[in-house]
Amino acid sequence: MRWRVGAILTTTICVLNFIAHWSLFVHAKEKRQGSKWWGVALFSTAVNFSLNEPDKSLNPRLADILRRKQVDLVVESPSRLFAVVDGIENAMRECKLQHKDRPWDCPTYPNSTSGRYLFGKIVNLGCRETAFIYALTSASVMWSAARGCAMGAIDDCDCYPEKSLEADFPYFTAGQTDFSISRGVQRRSNEEMPWSWGGCSANVRYGEKFSRRFVDADERGKDIRTNMNLHNNRVGREVVREMMVRECKCHGVSGSCAVKTCWLRTPSFRNVAQRLKEKFDGSVRIRPDNSIGGRDRQKRRSSRSSRGLRYQRLRRRMSRTRKRRSKYDFQLLPYNREHKKPSYKDLVYFESSPSFCRRNRKLTIPGTSGRRCDPHSPGVGGCDLLCCGRGYVQEIIEVANKCNCTFKWCCEEKEALLVGGIMGKLVEMMAHQAMIYAASHYGPTEIEATVLVEEPLEESGLTENISQTTTPRFPRTAFPIFNRDNRKFR
Repeated sequence: MRWRVGAILTTTICVLNFIAHWSLFVHAKEKRQGSKWWGVALFSTAVNFSLNEPDKSLNPRLADILRRKQVDLVVESPSRLFAVVDGIENAMRECKLQHKDRPWDCPTYPNSTSGRYLFGKIVNLGCRETAFIYALTSASVMWSAARGCAMGAIDDCDCYPEKSLEADFPYFTAGQTDFSISRGVQRRSNEEMPWSWGGCSANVRYGEKFSRRFVDADERGKDIRTNMNLHNNRVGREVVREMMVRECKCHGVSGSCAVKTCWLRTPSFRNVAQRLKEKFDGSVRIRPDNSIGGRDRQKRRSSRSSRGLRYQRLRRRMSRTRKRRSKYDFQLLPYNREHKKPSYKDLVYFESSPSFCRRNRKLTIPGTSGRRCDPHSPGVGGCDLLCCGRGYVQEIIEVANKCNCTFKWCCEEKEALLVGGIMGKLVEMMAHQAMIYAASHYGPTEIEATVLVEEPLEESGLTENISQTTTPRFPRTAFPIFNRDNRKFR
C-alpha cells in the first residue's frame, strides 16, 4: 500500500513539474517579440522627445515607447537619447550592409506601427538572426554613448578617467601595435617607447553601463527567451570593449618622439558589425528547456539541502539588494550535450531559422525573388544560394561611362619621345629646304649641312641629341633647280 501511495505522489509531482515547465515555455513562446525601445527609429530626430518645461515631463509619444526605467534614464539626462537614436540608426544601416548578399538581408520596416517589429516579425523566433539583431543594437547604443562622452554630446559624462585606464585596460602596454599620429599622418608603430595616457579617451565604461541599464531594462521574466536576449546583449557590449583602439601622438622637435601620449577611441562600428557577423556564423544553439526559472536548478537544490531555514530567510532579505545580479544569474546549456557551454563571446539561439527563399507574411519575410546575384560566386551572394535552386535570369545592361580623359601638361616619357621625334623631323625638313634655297642662289655645288636628329635610346625611355654630318650631293638631273627669275640652271 505504501509503495502505491509513493508511486502516486511521485507521478503527481512529475506531472505538476511538467505542467509548470510547459506553462513557462508556452508563456515564453507567446511573449516572444522585439524590444519596444527600437521605436525611437520611427521618428526623424531625438528633438521630438524633448522635455516639457517646466514640469520636466517626457513627451507622451516617447513615454509610450519606453519602459519606466528607460524613461527615468532619459529624464535624468535628456542628451542620452541622442545616443539611443544614433545607435539604432547605425544598427539598421550595418545590419543591412553585413547581410546584403545572404538570403536574409535584414529588412527593416521604419513605417511599421510598432517599434517592436522594426526588423520584422522574425524577432518573434529565438533564431540566430534574432540573436544578431539584439547583440548589434546593444553594441550600437554602447558605442554611441562612449563616443558621445568624448565629443561632449552627453551632459552627465566626461572623458574616461585616466586613473582607471591602466586598471581597466592592462593589455595596452608599451610595444603593442597601436595607431600613432605624428604631424597629422596616421601610421602603425611597433617601436617600444615610453608613453603615458593623455587626451580625451572615449568613456567606454559609461557606454557599457548605460547600454546595460537602458537596453536590458526591456527584458522581463526568467524564461529562456529573456535569458537568450540578455546573453546576446552582453556579447555585443563585450565586442565593443575588446575592440577599443589605442591612438597615440608624438611630441618633439622636428618630428621626434620625445614624448608620447595615448588615448582610447572607439573602433569603427563597421568593424564591430563585422565581428558580430563572424559570431553569427559560429553561433551556438542552446536547449530551450534549460535554465527555466532563471537559475541553475541543480545549484538551487544543493543549496536548499545543505542550508538551513535561517540561511534561506537571510538570503531572501539580501535578494533585494542583489536584484541586478540575480537578473543575470542563469546558465545556458548547449543543445548538443557533447559541446561545451557557451561563453559571453558566443551568440546563442534555441530555434532553427525559417526558410528565407519564399515570401512569408506571418514573419514578414520578403523572399529572395527579384534580388541580384552573382552567377560566378559559389558561396555567399551567388545565384545558387540566393535563388534556392529556382534558376535565374541574366540581363545584359549597357552603361555609358565617361572615359576620364584629362590633359596632362608636360613631362611623361611617352610624350617626350613623341615630341622629340616630331621635332627631329621638323629640323630635318627645315635643313632640306635650306639646302634647296642655297642651291637656287649659289648653284648646284656641294654643300655641307649639319642636321640635328633626335633618336630614342634603347630601353631607357629617354632621348639623346646626336649630331650627324651629312654631305648631300645634288646632280643637275636630280630635280629641276630654279633661280630667282624662274630659269633653269643648265
